[in-house]
Amino acid sequence: LTQLNQDLTDKLTQTEAKVSSMVMSGEVSSSDGDKVAAGLRDQLTALQVINNNLKRESSDVASVLAMERAQTNEATAKMKKLEAEVRHLQGLKDIEERRA
Repeated sequence: LTQLNQDLTDKLTQTEAKVSSMVMSGEVSSSDGDKVAAGLRDQLTALQVINNNLKRESSDVASVLAMERAQTNEATAKMKKLEAEVRHLQGLKDIEERRA
């Protein structure tokens, strides 16, 4: 989405330059050119807002993934500790059974 946003921004910038060139050459009246340029600037502003939102959301997702990764690592460590405890208890049980 960020790449698409950048592509659209580039295209709008190119269009704005083309309109400006058309006004300078007299193909388009300056009032019409100003209207088009104002519309393009509004669209560019909207795209910048969208891009900033995408960056923020991407950062939020990265934070959530990091938190989930930490929780998974913690759960894995607890599981390994419990497995070691079970092996220890099984060993004690085996020793007890050999003594009996």
